Amino acid sequence: MSRGERAFVYASIDLHIENEKKQVDKAKRKR
Repeated sequence: MSRGERAFVYASIDLHIENEKKQVDKAKRKR
């Protein structure tokens, strides 16, 4: 895997984690 590909994969994972956190925050606020 090239450095660029690895950076892209990590960026995708970070975005996914951020989205998961936002979903959890929304769920908590509803209660």
